[in-house]
Amino acid sequence: MKHKNKLSMISLLLLGVLFSSELYAAAKCKQGFVWREAYKGDYVCVVPQSREQARKDNMEAKSRIEKGEKCKQGYVWREAIRKDRVCVTPEIRKQTAYENKMHSSRVEAAAAKVTKKVDCPVRSVDVNITSSIPQPWWQTPQRGNLAGTDIMRIGGKPTLVCKYRAYGGTVSIMSNLPDGTTSCNKTRDGFVCN
Repeated sequence: MKHKNKLSMISLLLLGVLFSSELYAAAKCKQGFVWREAYKGDYVCVVPQSREQARKDNMEAKSRIEKGEKCKQGYVWREAIRKDRVCVTPEIRKQTAYENKMHSSRVEAAAAKVTKKVDCPVRSVDVNITSSIPQPWWQTPQRGNLAGTDIMRIGGKPTLVCKYRAYGGTVSIMSNLPDGTTSCNKTRDGFVCN
């Protein structure tokens, strides 16, 4: 049976892969150590004071940079990873390099496992009605921004759901769990699966 004026699931402007995945080790730190969290996905194990220092440095980042993307005098790039462009004192950069070097000795060996991070594929979607509409009627396509994530059972299987606001409600795009994973937890803009 045909239904008129159905809202299409979603028209996506995707040029690449549906989900971008990133592998990282979500390490369980040995007692006395915590994740540094200098950047999203920073699971280097450090003493709690170093995590607090990284948080403070991140908060002060804008005030320590000059025009032309250079650190102000007395500061250098932290380089917790190669792309890390937070300006810190030379002592903090040296400490950060030491923490990176010492990480493997600060991890609970049995707990270090590979986890897959899955981001929602786009930040916004275009939503259109695909049914034939008689003249003089027309439709106004809407752009829906990412509103959140969920994990639902669809067809008896756990399914990753990215929700977008459009037409006064939400529309969703979905995917199965990534290959090689058995469970996922939702985050604000994606999922962490293992």
